[in-house]
Amino acid sequence: MQIIESKPYNYVYLTFAKQRWLGKKYIDILSIEFKDFNRAYFEQAFITGQVQILRQDKFLFHDSLIAKDSDIIIHFTHRHEAPIFDLPKVCKTQITIPNTDQQIDVCYKPSGMPVHPASHYNKHSLINLVKFQSCNRLDRLVSGYLLGSSDIKQLPVISKLIQDRDVLKLYVADIMNENALSGFYLVYAPIAENAQTEEEAVQRTTSLDSIPAVYGQIDQIGYLKLSSHDEFDLIYQQLKNGIQIGNVQHAISLIQIENDKAFCYPLTGRTHQLRIHLKFLNCSIIDDPLYGGKYEIIQNELVGIQHSEVEDKIDKYILKQQLIQSLKELKAMRFKNIDEICKDMELNDGFQCVTCQMLEEEDKCKEEEKLIVDSKGIIKIQNPWKYSQKYLRLHNFYYGIKNNGEFVGQQPAWNDSCNYPESIANFKRIVWGSE
Repeated sequence: MQIIESKPYNYVYLTFAKQRWLGKKYIDILSIEFKDFNRAYFEQAFITGQVQILRQDKFLFHDSLIAKDSDIIIHFTHRHEAPIFDLPKVCKTQITIPNTDQQIDVCYKPSGMPVHPASHYNKHSLINLVKFQSCNRLDRLVSGYLLGSSDIKQLPVISKLIQDRDVLKLYVADIMNENALSGFYLVYAPIAENAQTEEEAVQRTTSLDSIPAVYGQIDQIGYLKLSSHDEFDLIYQQLKNGIQIGNVQHAISLIQIENDKAFCYPLTGRTHQLRIHLKFLNCSIIDDPLYGGKYEIIQNELVGIQHSEVEDKIDKYILKQQLIQSLKELKAMRFKNIDEICKDMELNDGFQCVTCQMLEEEDKCKEEEKLIVDSKGIIKIQNPWKYSQKYLRLHNFYYGIKNNGEFVGQQPAWNDSCNYPESIANFKRIVWGSE
């Protein structure tokens, strides 16, 4: 397996103060919202000016600052990218936009890569590696194909097809079939968002108590077994207009289970929806660290990472030039003299890079447990700079629009024993009524 690295680089992070932050201390906000750094880091950063607030054209930094409207938060960093294991690739399909001859493209997204920049992935995000605008998303660990186009004019049309559920999209997963289920299941357990537990995600759970409020009067078991298109259509018509109640969202998935494989069609697009609904059926993905995967399997799928020596350290001159350029690109600053605002700004010594420090100390430390399990049963990598999970055994491989073509992508290396052509035909029969 190839490991693709990017050398660390100087980076200026800018963001505007959010409405929910107003009136609160920045030291409290940043410590809660940005999990890559702890409170001690931000306390030091407000002393050295590594974090500053641009307010009314003045740069401010001290740890008692209160968030105000129109503030710009500036964070001078030495950015380390997490490695990736493959590169994305745009593919042509035989799918056309209805009533046109325009083809829709797909883009292969490897496991371990986010679609959009996030946390330790900026250059290593899909949109920064290929010219492709996606109309849907995949979790970072999930592999598969994104629907979209390199032509921005097509995006609204494709997005509407997805929103109107005219697109059949299928995933395959390796599961633990604890109750020996078999056949098609329409799962409609609502999903509740809980507190943040991981840098990239929120831990979510099913919420059966919310079924009457979300869907009206329907069986509260949270799923139904189906065998025909008529059954699917009857129940789905009752469910499709479900509403959001507080932090609980309606969520619908059609899942076919055969032995230790699951084929899945998400009819709504909630974060981690398929992973949660599979766990709800006691069919957790075997290597899912958040939702019931096996510790031993996840541990066996870890990849050790050897980082090359860091050559470029924090450079105050480069950071100041990047800041000037970034401010000039902000619409809110377009009528201001950025060079004049930044003229007397000096960056202090003492900027720190916690990742550099950690990597320097890494070789001095004894080998620790690769994985830890927290109080909620979530499996985490103890040192994500030393180990990375190779993949999650959930893969998006199929798109189809009735009477307008289909795309069948390659199967992942871990999936070498399933009859996916038969499953595609079965989903067409249940969803479209096709024989």
